[in-house]
Amino acid sequence: MKEHSRAQTRQWRAGEAPGALPLLGHGLALRRTPLAFLSSLPARGDIVRIRLGPSTAYVLCAPELVHQILAAPEIFDKGGPIFDRARETMGNGIGTSLRHVHRRQRALMQPSFSSQRITGYSKVMHEEVQRVVTSWSDGCAIDAAEVFGELAARATIRTLLGAHLTEKEITALIPHLDRAFHLAYRRMTAPIAALTRLPTPSTRAFWESITAIRALAQVCINRHRQEGGSPDSLIAALVSTTTDERAFTDEELLDQIVTLFFAGTESTGAALTWTFYHLANNPGAEEALHREVDDVLGGKPASVSDLPMLGQVNRCLTESLRLTPPSWLLSRTVTSPAELGGVKLPAGTTVFFSPYILHHLPEVFPAPEDYEPDRWLPERASRRQKAALLPFGHGARRCIGDTFGMTEASLALATIATRWRLAPDSDAPPAQQAIALTLNLRTFPVIPARRKH
Repeated sequence: MKEHSRAQTRQWRAGEAPGALPLLGHGLALRRTPLAFLSSLPARGDIVRIRLGPSTAYVLCAPELVHQILAAPEIFDKGGPIFDRARETMGNGIGTSLRHVHRRQRALMQPSFSSQRITGYSKVMHEEVQRVVTSWSDGCAIDAAEVFGELAARATIRTLLGAHLTEKEITALIPHLDRAFHLAYRRMTAPIAALTRLPTPSTRAFWESITAIRALAQVCINRHRQEGGSPDSLIAALVSTTTDERAFTDEELLDQIVTLFFAGTESTGAALTWTFYHLANNPGAEEALHREVDDVLGGKPASVSDLPMLGQVNRCLTESLRLTPPSWLLSRTVTSPAELGGVKLPAGTTVFFSPYILHHLPEVFPAPEDYEPDRWLPERASRRQKAALLPFGHGARRCIGDTFGMTEASLALATIATRWRLAPDSDAPPAQQAIALTLNLRTFPVIPARRKH
């Protein structure tokens, strides 16, 4: 209560980002060097005005202001140029829909993400992690970014669609997911919306992949209705959903499936890749992780029942999500005139918030560029730090798959760490960030070394 009161009485700093270009505003900087641009904004104020083409938008640089908009979804609805274009490409799914639609969608989908359901889904997660850890050879280099991306994709596809896809269909689907995901970012950050409608090769490739994804999802819906299938699959839960609300139409089901593909594949793969990257560069944290998995697991694969005892696993993932959050930029649209941080916002104004900005504020996180899993020990993590940590959003629009993703990433991290150590390949080029809809590494060549117990 005291923190909320302080947020209301605090004198907020309003500022403006310099360097806007004619016609484009700050759109080019946000597309070409987004992290550097965003990182420069807290010095300008707590709420910073930017220009996107001819339009004015605001970026929030204080956790308290972000929580104010997330606590008032009726005023700050999902929207803005990024989400509007995402809606064009992914459909009107739970990640992109407006509030009045989202509330119904979430009510229909929430039972599919219960703890009991996630325990059922973990069987597929376990099988996919086992497939990975048993495929490596001691001393033979792999690209961890590619491996973890495929791991997350396969686990998401199999969990979502159950036994309704053949191995050949799964293999064919993965490249379409990858291509659609990365081309979507170009479309969503185009400085001029009309550019996304030109019949360029990338536009044709994008729609070819989206069409293929939706067509295969429809095949699975039809197969489930005709043949039944695994009751532990998400598609079974969604197709058979019955509540007081109207059940999903096929078109709505397809929108949800595409949304879950996008959310479940790239974010979890990125979180795992970054976590192993940070561990490889922080031997102390890696040693603490190995001690814990050795004590708790004793060389066996991790299961859902082990996770409450794997605090270091959770802290390693949490610190990775803080330092390099896959979801790095989100936005809302003002639905009616409002005031935020002392700034009057007309209806239709776009407001951005960036977990990356919040997670790197030195006044909230001391030594923000350091990877320190122990900062999340219960006795060390402050209330303000917990409030500023927003890898999955917060409030009514918090990611519905947050527990699903953390469960999958935790099982993978613990099982891999108990068997293997991943050392960066010194002969490979340095790892480089790739900024798309998620923050990830383009490649991360590593050499697996089998651990001895």
